[in-house]
Formats: sequence, C-alpha cells, structure tokens
Amino acid sequence: MKHSILIRFFVAILLTAGPLAGMAAAHNHDHNGHDHNGCDHPDLEIEVHHGQLELHGHRIAHHHDFYQFVDVNGGDWVTQHEGTTWPGIGADHNTLTPNSTVDLVITGGLMYWDGASAAGFEPASGGTHMTLRANALSDLYYIYGDSDEQVLEDFIEVGGGGGIHIHPIWQLFGNSDPADGAYYIDLRVEADGFDPSNVQGVMFHKGMSHHDYDAAIHLMQHEHNDHHHHPPIPEPTGLALLGLGLAPLLKKRRR
Repeated sequence: MKHSILIRFFVAILLTAGPLAGMAAAHNHDHNGHDHNGCDHPDLEIEVHHGQLELHGHRIAHHHDFYQFVDVNGGDWVTQHEGTTWPGIGADHNTLTPNSTVDLVITGGLMYWDGASAAGFEPASGGTHMTLRANALSDLYYIYGDSDEQVLEDFIEVGGGGGIHIHPIWQLFGNSDPADGAYYIDLRVEADGFDPSNVQGVMFHKGMSHHDYDAAIHLMQHEHNDHHHHPPIPEPTGLALLGLGLAPLLKKRRR
C-alpha cells in the first residue's frame, strides 16, 4: 500500500512537469505570426501576450557588428552598421493600439566590463555615459553608471496599423575616447491598456573580439538572471495533478 501511494505521488509530479515545461518555453512561441527566435535581424521586438507587453532581444548575441560602437565622425561613437543605427525597436502590425505611443523605461545605470576583470560588470565611471534619442530631432536622454530609473515618455510612436519600426540613436561618450569593453543597460516598455513588459538587457561593445563579446553576453545573462529571475508558478492543471498525488498521503495521515 505504501509503495502504491508513492508511485501515485511521483506520477503526479511527472504529469505536472509537462505544463511547467510549457511555461518555461512560452517565450519561444510564435506570436502574431512572427517567430522572434528565428528572426534574421537584431532588433528589439515588442509583442503582446494575454494583455502583457513582452520585450525580446534574442538575436543580440549573434550580431557582434551591429552592437559595436564605431567612430563615425571623429569622436562620435555610435552603434552604426551599414548606415543604420542598431538596435532598432519593432512590433508587428496589429500588435499595439494604432496611433498611440509607448514609453521606454531605462531601469538603471550603464554597466561596464573591461573583458578581463573578475568583478564582472560594474557601473560605468569616469564620466563615461550613453545617450539615447528616438531620432536626430527628438529629446536627448543621458545614462550614467549611477543613473536612476528613467521613463522616456512617448518615446515610440505606433503607426496607424498598430506596428512599430524605429532605429533610435545610441551613442557612447567618455572624458576622452570611451574605454574598450562591454556596456549594457536594462530596458522595459510600457503602454496604456497593457501590463508593463519584462526587463530586457541590451549589450553593446567597443573594440571587443567576437570571442570576448560572446563572453560578455554570457556574463550579462548570468548577472541579469540573478537580478530579475522569478521562479515559475505552476498552471492550475499542474497544481490539480499535484494535489491528486498528495491527497492519499494526506488522507493516510488523518487516519
């Protein structure tokens, strides 16, 4: 009898694993007819899932050149590749409310890693900072190592078809030439009528090899998960199955 109860309990655990695994893979689903994991460009992508905004940047690690600060005009360090600034920010048609706006939220300061320090990423110092603007004529925002959260209100304009495609200007400054290494900031997006998005880390670099850039990506992901990870919550079906497995044990204890 004891063995029978234990078998039932473990079967319930195994059945619960399916819904939990599905939750873990939820961000790999194809929303609005576009698979962000399979896209061939390094844009940040906004999607909507059950009324909540989602911000994705899965292709960042595969586009070393697009996220590199390059000197385009004698000291103007911009993430420009083939004449276009990166990353862009996009959303498929019919994703958002037509002719509305989206706030871009920078959730903290600019982080820096020299590619060798065992301390990992630390707040940028010595006057090093980034600037961000939606286009050459829009407001300019500054991101230092000790910057607090900034809400860039109405930063993104949604088109009449409910989609987005913009290429903001991301620029790096220092007291002299900025130091070589990896830089990252954390972003989320907010819009009326939707729950705020997840926090998405965005990695840039200056003068790093592909190998060192890959190492920086892995380090950023590790630190980002430590700061923003939340354990998955089982779906109702999973909880019900788990309850079925526990019920005989609880009944026996009452006896």
